[in-house]
Amino acid sequence: MFIKKILLAILLFSVTDTINAQGNTDSTKIVINRKVGVYKTYADFLKNMPLVVKPIHIVHVKSSHKPENQKLTYEFIDSSAIIKDAWGVYDGDKVYINDGDDKYIPMSIVGRYSFYIYKDYTKLRATSPTYLIMRTGGVDNARNMFDSTIQFYNEKGKLKKANNQSIGWLIRNEKDFVAEYNKEAYLDNNTFRKYLMKMNMRYPLD
Repeated sequence: MFIKKILLAILLFSVTDTINAQGNTDSTKIVINRKVGVYKTYADFLKNMPLVVKPIHIVHVKSSHKPENQKLTYEFIDSSAIIKDAWGVYDGDKVYINDGDDKYIPMSIVGRYSFYIYKDYTKLRATSPTYLIMRTGGVDNARNMFDSTIQFYNEKGKLKKANNQSIGWLIRNEKDFVAEYNKEAYLDNNTFRKYLMKMNMRYPLD
């Protein structure tokens, strides 16, 4: 059993190196000319109309020992009370969306069709080799191996789960994308992310 755990650890480190080379998906991109502050709604963010304009910083919420999605919140630099029930915040570097109870998730790509990747670690046990590797430092990107669903904003500003139907509808008016999409061998999260990227690049924020 011990040898199996060692072999699994070696494999995970190898995969992590590959993922590191590809870059972290938890980085905001395609953000241009947005004001630092708190946004009440996604529509307000698209229009660059924050509810509050002032410097903020992101802080970690203490989590249990079991692996879980990263829990974050924000604070105003001037220590004033935070705005409850906001859609999200922009700290000048990344955009974070409120997932409820004023806990925030970093958006993967921010644009007209912003999206984030929800990661589920609930099946990991605290004694598993994967969990031990994740807690021993320097392998944050190993978390990318547990991507489960992509949530994105459609043209109506509604949050949707990325799947064959929702992505197909999103690109329905882009004939070149549709032609390419219909030739895809696999309709999985990698493919959905690819076309969300294409749509964000084709229709950037003002």
